[in-house]
Amino acid sequence: MSRNRFLRSAICLGLCPLLAGSVAFAGTILVPGDCATIQCGIDLAEPGDTVLVSPEIYDESLLINKAITLQSTGGSGVTTIAGPGASVDVVTITVNGVSLDGFTLTGGRYGLDLGSAVTSVTAVDCPVAETNSYHVRLFPAAVANLMPQLTLVPHANGAHDAVLIRGATLTASVTWPTPPPGFVYAMAENNDLIIAGVESPVLTLLPDTIIKLSGASHITIGYNGLPGGLIADQVIFT
Repeated sequence: MSRNRFLRSAICLGLCPLLAGSVAFAGTILVPGDCATIQCGIDLAEPGDTVLVSPEIYDESLLINKAITLQSTGGSGVTTIAGPGASVDVVTITVNGVSLDGFTLTGGRYGLDLGSAVTSVTAVDCPVAETNSYHVRLFPAAVANLMPQLTLVPHANGAHDAVLIRGATLTASVTWPTPPPGFVYAMAENNDLIIAGVESPVLTLLPDTIIKLSGASHITIGYNGLPGGLIADQVIFT
């Protein structure tokens, strides 16, 4: 269901932050019908809501901090979220349970940036295209869930064709899918991947995976007396 006419009028006056907490029922928010921008729709939404977006190029940097569905009506071929600068990310997600459906993500610093608490996101028809840095930045625990869902479009200049892995400790066994052809898993910014835990976690890297380490980053197997393991057959570390 859509918000009532009063809410839509108030939104157009820029009152999203004031009204977001006053709406308690689940529903559908239309952009631009109910909100002029996607972020305004996100701010108004409650967990479980759907923000339904009409075809357009939206010059926005989005923060999604609640479990909602963000869906376009026309698909990624006609609906683009374009980060408005090289220092901001196109879409940042900080919670589990978010669903993205039908957007091309381009511009910005990272096309998609996942917070440390995020391990499960749904992404359908969401290619990540030309960005000013890496296509995606995420923590190790989210790789297995997200990577099979993404379409990564190589940069025209071939630079930064990578998924940037942030430093963290893996405490449960997981298998990372092989990145798309021409892409690598990159660790930079002095980030360390630690594989260790009471259940002896093992990270399995599939054949043809390339791991690029830079900026004093490294992978530690076992830590502080806790065991860990790494299986890497036909994997390149560089």
